[in-house]
Amino acid sequence: MIDPTILFPEGPREAFETAPASLLAVSSRVDYRDALAPGDPRYVPTAEARAEKFVRHFHATFGYDKHSGGFLPPGQGKHVLFFGHVGCGKSTELSRMCQELEDPHRYWVVRIDLLELIDAHDARYSDVWLAVAQKLVDKLEEQGIGVEPVVLNRLRNWFAERVLTHEELGELKAGIDFEASAGAGLPLIAKLLARFTTSVKVGSSYRETLRTVMRNSYGDFVAALNLLITNAAAKIRAAGKGQEILFVIDGADRFRGEDWRRFFVEEVNQLVLVRCIAVYTAPMALKSSGARLDLFDSLVLPMVKLHEFDAANSRREAGFTAMRQVVLKRCHYRLFDSLETLDRLIEFSGGHLRDLLRLLYFACIEAEGAVLDSASVEAAAQRLASEYRSWVLAEDYPILVEAARQPQNLGVSEAVTRLVEGGALLEYNSGSWRQPHPVVRLLPAYLRAAG
Repeated sequence: MIDPTILFPEGPREAFETAPASLLAVSSRVDYRDALAPGDPRYVPTAEARAEKFVRHFHATFGYDKHSGGFLPPGQGKHVLFFGHVGCGKSTELSRMCQELEDPHRYWVVRIDLLELIDAHDARYSDVWLAVAQKLVDKLEEQGIGVEPVVLNRLRNWFAERVLTHEELGELKAGIDFEASAGAGLPLIAKLLARFTTSVKVGSSYRETLRTVMRNSYGDFVAALNLLITNAAAKIRAAGKGQEILFVIDGADRFRGEDWRRFFVEEVNQLVLVRCIAVYTAPMALKSSGARLDLFDSLVLPMVKLHEFDAANSRREAGFTAMRQVVLKRCHYRLFDSLETLDRLIEFSGGHLRDLLRLLYFACIEAEGAVLDSASVEAAAQRLASEYRSWVLAEDYPILVEAARQPQNLGVSEAVTRLVEGGALLEYNSGSWRQPHPVVRLLPAYLRAAG
């Protein structure tokens, strides 16, 4: 068993004493798919562990200086990409950083989880902005913030003249006509947007027709949406609820490769026609793809850094300390036979938070006794490695070996982008350093390539 005085030398350890105390409880409760909500006691600060000042950079990008309390918002039309590997903690950190920006003297924040509102496996810019408009209108209605009738009429007229007149919308058109006769103002616009967003997400027969209508009349839609954003911001300031609107668009990092290329690269001009202040979670593979991203500001959530990339491969204690806490808030420290076993689990994660939790889950399943030992951790690593073996190509292994030998980012290629997207190649120091995932190094094909 681990000596708790080594782990927690500086005081109270209540959060760790209440962690699940059996392997069955750990495996049934560990959740590596969803972000932590603000206030979740399992949250662990990782800024020092990531070796980057990402929090300060994030707030500065949106005009906020935490130390002085000063706020000078950027102009409308600022679109920011928040990069990071899937599962590295982007949504959790984004939620916490934006919570601090949400203040009557700073931002009125509209959060959009695209995974709830659109089909992330077949996404278009039109789908995203319908979802954003829906969330904006929903929050305005929820908080009782009115908008000038002439502004709402612009959006309503777009529906009436460009959408409801389309002969192929069939029953969807009839349903919307019925609802339009029953209300007006924000409630009506909310119903219209919700109906359209739902129809696009569920893949109904209307999806492509709606997308065609949006594409052909997108300029009119954006003009109406921009007018709504401008007027809503003025009403929010007058109500003392915020100085500007900040749209936090989460889930775009889960788009398929072809979809994020289309959304952020091929159709970027349509995306940035919306005059707003917005931040999007974006896949690290986009940053590594070599695509031109001139119309965006960029921020990176780096991986937790466990080692320095020097000749000695020096261990970074801040990284291990943070990762220990992540594990021990979900698994009681008495369930590890030694500190070495815990640190070995962390080593296999490569600083990837989700993979750390997946390894913990696998180790609990593989354990043959009541505690986690080196054998269960090694078995967990092999189990995770097998997932990479199922898709990494034979020609990829020399690339991974070279990255281990020369971690400095020396360029991009389709293969590198694919390896980064899948997590076999991890990026550190905001993308300036790369390393193969530690469990990939266990695979026979990697060992052969390494000679």
